[in-house]
Amino acid sequence: MRPLPFPVKAWFDFFVVLFFSIDKDNTTKLIPYPLELDLHNGNAIFAVAIVKTKNFRPSFLPAWMGMNFNLVGYRFLTTWKKSEGKTMRGLKIIMSQTNQKIMKIVGDKITQYKFNYNPITIKKEDCFVSIKGNGINIKLKIHEDSSQVPLPSTSIFENWQGARKFAGPLLYTFEINEDKKQLSITEGTRKNWTPKPIEVINCELDFLKQDSIAGLNPMLSAAFMVKEIPYSWKKAVINSF
Repeated sequence: MRPLPFPVKAWFDFFVVLFFSIDKDNTTKLIPYPLELDLHNGNAIFAVAIVKTKNFRPSFLPAWMGMNFNLVGYRFLTTWKKSEGKTMRGLKIIMSQTNQKIMKIVGDKITQYKFNYNPITIKKEDCFVSIKGNGINIKLKIHEDSSQVPLPSTSIFENWQGARKFAGPLLYTFEINEDKKQLSITEGTRKNWTPKPIEVINCELDFLKQDSIAGLNPMLSAAFMVKEIPYSWKKAVINSF
C-alpha cells in the first residue's frame, strides 16, 4: 500500500470508462477484507478507464509544471462499510498503464495505482475514437444523440439509467495493507461530470485474457465518456480495521 501523500490536480481532456460484468463468486476471492463487491442485480463489475490527462501535478505546483500522459486503468468496483454503517462506493485498482515512462516512475512512488509502461495512443477522427497500444485495440463511436446509443448485446443493465449509477458517484479509491490491517482511501473531486453513453465498435484488451481475469468471464455491459474535466485527488486517509 502506498497512500497518496499530498493532494494532486489534473485536467482530463478525455475520459472513457468501459464496464464489464464478471462472475461474482470467483471475484469475491480476489477482493481483500474489508472491501466488498459493488453489485448490480447480483452481478459484479469490472471497469476499464481510458484517460487523456494534462497537467498532472501536486496541487501546490502550477499547471505548466504538470505531466501530460495517456492512461488505461483496470479496476474492480467495490464498497466499504464504515463502522457507523455508512457504505462508501469506490474502486480497487488492479493495474494502470501509461504512455509516459516518467509517469510510471513518479506514479509508482506517490500512488498505489501499479503503473506499467505502454505506448498508448488516443485519436479522434470525426465521430470515432481509437485507442491503441500493446495489447489494446479499441474503437468507439460518439453519437450526437446519446439516447440513440444501443446497449451492448451482452449488457447486464436494463437501460442506460441503471448503468449510469456506476459511471457517476465512484469518487473513492481503496487500497489494503493486510499486514497492518489498514485501509487507504483516496477521494477524487471533479466538476461538470456528465457521463454520456457511447457505442463500442471494437474492444480488444489482452489484459482481459489473463487467466485471473478471463476466468471471471468478463462481458461488455456499458461505456460512457466525459470531456474537458478538472479533476483532483485529496491526500489519502488511513483507516484501521
